[in-house]
Amino acid sequence: MGDWPGDTQQSHPYFLSILEDKDHTLWMATYDQGVFQYKGDELRQFPITANNSLVNLFSVYSDRENTIWLGTQNDGVYKRVGKKFIKFEP
Repeated sequence: MGDWPGDTQQSHPYFLSILEDKDHTLWMATYDQGVFQYKGDELRQFPITANNSLVNLFSVYSDRENTIWLGTQNDGVYKRVGKKFIKFEP
């Protein structure tokens, strides 16, 4: 896979939670580097930020409609809308 996106020190992120969605795409939540999407041979990083700071993630889930949800340490829940993640506001 080569270098990790956004990683200049070539260290590998620590994944706290991994999910395979119904399309066989892997979603991997890291604590402090956002969530990674691995589909086929492509690896994409989605940094999750609030107030220009990275949000610490703990978990990744999928619901019945295949929406991807992220649980955070102290910034609530985020959900995938289109091609980005937004903070969930009930």
